Amino acid sequence: MRISVLLWTTTALVLAACASQGVYLSEKTLMLGEVMHILTPTKVAQGELESETKVKNLSEGLHEQGITDEEVQEGRVVVLRMGIYWYNTASGITHNMLWPALVPKGIQVSPGNVVEGTAGDYKHAHTITRVRAKNLRDGQCYYQDLPTGFVKDLMGAISLIGPSGAATLYCKGIENEGWARPRSYWHKSPTNGAAPGQ
Repeated sequence: MRISVLLWTTTALVLAACASQGVYLSEKTLMLGEVMHILTPTKVAQGELESETKVKNLSEGLHEQGITDEEVQEGRVVVLRMGIYWYNTASGITHNMLWPALVPKGIQVSPGNVVEGTAGDYKHAHTITRVRAKNLRDGQCYYQDLPTGFVKDLMGAISLIGPSGAATLYCKGIENEGWARPRSYWHKSPTNGAAPGQ
């Protein structure tokens, strides 16, 4: 899965890792995300996915995914946080895994909402299908650590700064709804339960 320039690099790498280890994500696969903010024309022009994340050629990357300037102008493009990652545990510093997403007409979202959406790639925008919860607390959602493995944990302990790692969004009980996390992101196949939007 390729993403233009530096756009959404960490997210793309984790999704690519899923694919390379036998987890195929079709276009209608559902993913989880936390709405961070609405992506405005000014932010796009400045290449600002968020205040701490500058992206070269952001407008071009959105266009490649089929997102138009009009949709940005209408406030129908939001930035989702799908996970966090860190380079070591001692610093306590985390970074966001971000992904722009299109909000279809008829769906209302606000910052803080936990949403479900169909997985995007470099040719198709990630598209929100429904608001799952008003916020993380109401949805009993949190960022669940990914296993790091014994060797990585050992090396992190020896280094005294702790290992690098990542955590992706999870909501309590979603495994009972057909969601799975074989490698990294929790996702729901369109063949496992109702189709997106239903």
